[in-house]
Amino acid sequence: MSLFIRVNGCGNAWPVFLGTEHPFYDRMNADDMGSASYAVIGCMGKNYSPRTIEWEIIIDAGHNTVPFLLKNENRIPEALFLTHAHPDHITGVDWIAQSLKYTSTDSRKLPVYATDLCRQQVLETIPHLMNAVVFNELKPGRKEFVKEVPGLAVTAFPVYHGESSQGAAMLLVEYAQDADAPSVLFTGDLLFP
Repeated sequence: MSLFIRVNGCGNAWPVFLGTEHPFYDRMNADDMGSASYAVIGCMGKNYSPRTIEWEIIIDAGHNTVPFLLKNENRIPEALFLTHAHPDHITGVDWIAQSLKYTSTDSRKLPVYATDLCRQQVLETIPHLMNAVVFNELKPGRKEFVKEVPGLAVTAFPVYHGESSQGAAMLLVEYAQDADAPSVLFTGDLLFP
């Protein structure tokens, strides 16, 4: 098993405002316009290819995450993790959840991992997700094993991202099935007051 990290979008919340240009982001490049989102992918063998993917988790799913997934492997992840509940990190959750709902034969719900405060904010923003996802609580500072991917663990550490983002967290991802696999820290958005 080899692990890979894929960037599904590299833009900030609103990378280029309408009527403007930006010195870093290219408004003609859809990947630049997508909010920061990542995938951790486990593949059989040493090389990454769509045929060798065994599992995939997504960290945050903002605008353009789903078009990026459609353009690339076009697969539904085993689970989704949220660093916080701002719209530029959650707008893709509904599309991924509905995709699973309409393509699975057993009416599975999308596993979403988040802190309890983040879960509450997500459901205030997109209330009908209650019927499309199964929330798994990430308790700050506690390693949680991911049921959908044996050997994968995630630990949430609280971060400050403003009063509008209670429950924001950075996520430490560890894969116990491979002693050589490095740990990866996804910081999400954070501010230094």
